[in-house]
Amino acid sequence: MIDGKKARKMWKRGLQNAVLLVIAFIYIIPVVFMVRKSLEKNGLQNYVEVFKETDMTRNFLNSLIVTSVSVILVVLFVSLAAYSFSKLNYPFKNGIYLMFLTALMIPAASMMFPTFLVVNKMGLIDNFMSLVGPYVAIQLPFNLVIMRNYYDSIPNSIIEAAKIDGCSTFQTLRYIMFPMSVPALAVVITWTFIGCWNEYMYAFIFINEPSMRTLTMLPTKFAGLFSTRYELMFATLVLIEIPIILLYLLTQKRLQEGLASGAVKG
Repeated sequence: MIDGKKARKMWKRGLQNAVLLVIAFIYIIPVVFMVRKSLEKNGLQNYVEVFKETDMTRNFLNSLIVTSVSVILVVLFVSLAAYSFSKLNYPFKNGIYLMFLTALMIPAASMMFPTFLVVNKMGLIDNFMSLVGPYVAIQLPFNLVIMRNYYDSIPNSIIEAAKIDGCSTFQTLRYIMFPMSVPALAVVITWTFIGCWNEYMYAFIFINEPSMRTLTMLPTKFAGLFSTRYELMFATLVLIEIPIILLYLLTQKRLQEGLASGAVKG
């Protein structure tokens, strides 16, 4: 016989699993639809046609360059800023931190026109830096929250022990904080990669040279004024999402550790 407490626990776990399955099903529907549409008419030949009619390799490298540089800069800036806000003491620290967080309330779309004016004035149209700058600025606030909260969970006694052993601030960050914050860094890297890799509007506005376009601009090649080749458009979308899926599979364990160990706790 199962007692009442154990029965309630089993019912609760079963309900949780059912809710999670429903949520997973809702999220998987668009993916299944995208893959199914990409195979219409000619099956896998649609993917071959995408490579024939686009400069997929060049555009892939463009996206990889822009995304990689953006990820590196975000990780560098966020790690330094989070350590400063979490472990160092100086005047107006909390006020400066809150000022950074106000950027979370600003929609990225509202910054497009002023950003375009600045980029155009600097002569950076058709330059990868016209994408890297806005991407880094957009990704910084949320990732700063993640890293600071994770650093807050690391005991100050570890920092004090490192200082007693003669470590400077940067040595403590490099040899102590970085290795201990790998799960949180995995969250930051994955989140930033997805945000930069999938971005379309800034790439559409700032990059006009075909040889410098990123992957997200390729699907529009198959959208005509009077007809759209949806099977090739969806095949392109599937190809764009493959690197993100691979990245998630590679970092899945670290992502779970980062989320479970307090990377997003307030």
